[in-house]
Amino acid sequence: MASSIPASGHAASHGDGVDHDLKLRRGMLFYVLTDVLFVIFMLASYVWLRAIHAEGWFPQGTKLPDDQTVYILTGLCVLSAIFFFIGFMGLRSGSNTTLTICMAVATVLAIAALSGQIRFMGHLPFTTSDGSFASTYILLAGYHIYHMVLGIFLGIGVTHRALRGRYSSDRTAGLSAIGYYWYWMALFPVLVTLMVQLLPPGQ
Repeated sequence: MASSIPASGHAASHGDGVDHDLKLRRGMLFYVLTDVLFVIFMLASYVWLRAIHAEGWFPQGTKLPDDQTVYILTGLCVLSAIFFFIGFMGLRSGSNTTLTICMAVATVLAIAALSGQIRFMGHLPFTTSDGSFASTYILLAGYHIYHMVLGIFLGIGVTHRALRGRYSSDRTAGLSAIGYYWYWMALFPVLVTLMVQLLPPGQ
């Protein structure tokens, strides 16, 4: 009976038969899906307020954000995701150097986008008290900053691990999991930009 106790303890501690890579990917995927649902509710609020012409939706004389800056910042995020994907595919082909270089570039692009986003929000032509459009837009833009801050920490971590050779063509689970978040980080500003273009703030 004494010999059966260590055996059961061994099984519990090592989790025989558990696919930890799958658990890691699923965990990140569920987190991203939760975040997606939250963003969908925010986008739906924009659409709903726009549809019912909420009082003070877009007061007379309110200025619009600079479209050119929005496109540049969105482009930086998309470009960052492209480099992430290239790095991931390079790793799957056995090139850790490609991953390292591409992750470094992707992280630098994310940092540039974050710096630009903070500056952009600091120079918006309205505040949260300037109607429902302004408050909703600021909420979405601010939430994007949260995405990028977390993404940059992940990017720095991945770059550091790549430099140390912690990834290989048969050890990509952690990178795949972070990829779910990275692609969503790039898609979010695209969705917001499209929404504002399709449903402009003007009455």
